[in-house]
Amino acid sequence: MHDRTHTRTDGDNCVSPNVHDQLLTRLELAQRWKVSIETLKRRERSKILRPVKLKGRIVRYRITDVLRIEEDGYSAEG
Repeated sequence: MHDRTHTRTDGDNCVSPNVHDQLLTRLELAQRWKVSIETLKRRERSKILRPVKLKGRIVRYRITDVLRIEEDGYSAEG
């Protein structure tokens, strides 16, 4: 997973992920939503899901987009 981290400002030197920058792989999202990768691809084609295309054929999804879709109730639909 390619997520950026930042140091917490409370002085305990813990590094925590920045939820706004976190990216999920297709496999991670498919497992989270309990759907196939093909279902994710169909949702991309129907514009329900917006992928982040990285170098080459690498595809990721922003956690903020995933959370918004979950709130809208699309994650469990086929």
